[in-house]
Amino acid sequence: MRIDRVYIEDYKNLKQFEINLDESEMKTVLLGQNATGKSNFLEALILVFKNLDLSTETKRYSCPFEYKLLYFIGSENHKIEINFLKGSYSILVDNKKQTFKSFFSKESKSIYQPKYVFTYYSGLSNKLKEHFWDHQNNFYNKIINEDFKEDDLDSLRKLFYVQLVHSYFVLLAYFTHEEEESLKFLKEVLNIQDIESILFVLKMPGWAKNRIKENPDDIFWTAKGLVRPFLDKLWDLSLAPIYHNEKVRVDFDDYDPQDQLFLFL
Repeated sequence: MRIDRVYIEDYKNLKQFEINLDESEMKTVLLGQNATGKSNFLEALILVFKNLDLSTETKRYSCPFEYKLLYFIGSENHKIEINFLKGSYSILVDNKKQTFKSFFSKESKSIYQPKYVFTYYSGLSNKLKEHFWDHQNNFYNKIINEDFKEDDLDSLRKLFYVQLVHSYFVLLAYFTHEEEESLKFLKEVLNIQDIESILFVLKMPGWAKNRIKENPDDIFWTAKGLVRPFLDKLWDLSLAPIYHNEKVRVDFDDYDPQDQLFLFL
């Protein structure tokens, strides 16, 4: 997907803001002094695609500002024009007007909306991260179920906020699969030769305190769903798993006990 033009009526310091990007280039670099609106522009784009992705055939989500958006997507280079003005959507696909039911159907969303929106922010503020909470919450509520199917993953988490901890899991995945091309990339591009050791420190979640009474022998406090096979694999590979109870400071003069499990690979 490549964004061509964006118009934002009024969002933070963006007033009747319009930008025309080069849709033929794969990278766009925004340069400007502090507090000129670079982060606000990216934040506005996240809100646009967040609400488009959350919208369905029967329920519409919308941004707290009016906007116009033009982008091209897919191998067929579909032209998508979305106007959200005066509280109402107007959508064109290849210059043809679309009904809401058609555009926000699962099939159309897979064709006309970006498959993923990844965001990384190096600043101290959580203002961008908060916009991903709805998707994160939907994702979490689905994957903890015992009957969750991995085939549903792609449709669950199209918006993804990248954090430092994710880099560790990506690196672990590279070395776990041991694909020749991946290992070559790590060595030649990133100069990473191997992994020496990894320490996982797991803490018992609050929801497990009642469930563990029914199954006290469960090594992972009755965790279920998508994460369970991963945890079972960690247990099989780890050296000398250790359970530990530690007092964790929750305030300057208050401590809570926390059950932890150390798994060393």
